[in-house]
Amino acid sequence: MPEQEFNEAFARRLQHYLIKFNMNQSQLAEKTGVGNTSAHNWCNGIKVPRMDKIDVMCELFHCRRSDLIEDKPEPPAYDASPRHPDHETLRIAQDILENKELHSLFDLIRDADSESLHALYTMALALKRK
Repeated sequence: MPEQEFNEAFARRLQHYLIKFNMNQSQLAEKTGVGNTSAHNWCNGIKVPRMDKIDVMCELFHCRRSDLIEDKPEPPAYDASPRHPDHETLRIAQDILENKELHSLFDLIRDADSESLHALYTMALALKRK
């Protein structure tokens, strides 16, 4: 595969994970210890990171190297078009607003990083099983 084609494929897969983990390029740069220009170049198919940075991304995104660098079928494209929430989503949002404990919990975790959210989710599942 030509280098430019590989860079673009990597960028598409990276963008998929950034969206999935609700992370922007600046956050990626910070978490991988590089400048914003490097993260911009990776996300736009200009360059590909060194393998040590790919390994850091794999830890961040809970994926394998192959998920970022192998020529696999692309993940579904992200559709950024505005959508109207369905009734279930509106009901959940209303529950969060009306329930003081849910509202406080949501406020606490709203800005948590993906690793912390995963840990909280795991703990919540354990509590639910109890």
